[in-house]
Amino acid sequence: MSKTKKPIDPGYFRRYAGRRGSYAKLWREHSPVDMCVDQFRHPAAPRLRNICVLGTATGQVLREFDRGLGIRPHGCEISRWAFERIPKAYRSRIRCEDMREYLEKAEARGKVFDLVFSNSSLVYLPRRELASFLRRVARTTRFLYFNSSFKGAACRDDYREILETFDWWNVRIKRAGFRELKTDRGASTFLWESKRLDPKAIDLRVGSRGRGER
Repeated sequence: MSKTKKPIDPGYFRRYAGRRGSYAKLWREHSPVDMCVDQFRHPAAPRLRNICVLGTATGQVLREFDRGLGIRPHGCEISRWAFERIPKAYRSRIRCEDMREYLEKAEARGKVFDLVFSNSSLVYLPRRELASFLRRVARTTRFLYFNSSFKGAACRDDYREILETFDWWNVRIKRAGFRELKTDRGASTFLWESKRLDPKAIDLRVGSRGRGER
């Protein structure tokens, strides 16, 4: 397994998204967590028992899932600086490590999550590792939420983001063993269900979604 060249340092969070401001001030502009919570608060959505967040940053996203769905997520954060700033109430469920290592260990333990949420972490994977990583996600979660229309924040020059269209991501996510879930209007929900875990098709229908709907 190849590693990230350098750890994500405090500067990444202090000069977030092209150095326009701190992560604390800008994170909502780059996170679709509210959209994900709304999906699963819909009466027709399946009930979640647990959630895994790949790339928790300083923990705001964890609080949103707790407030919106009553679930304190598990997950990982590669930055030691960010990890140490996660509120203690949530940090016990989070590991400070690379998401590739985190899911590899989870799979080895036979862990299965109801939902894996990725804000922008997937865009930082080396392209050559994306297919194998997505296959592992499909083996370890029932649902994947990833909104590729929310681009990752600008990084240092030694990070290269996978900035591709929704269709590009959709093909690769489905190829890894997921099926795309759509609204009753035929719009994307940015949710995929693993075909590797549950052979029964689940009709996940959500209503009109407003911001971010395709």
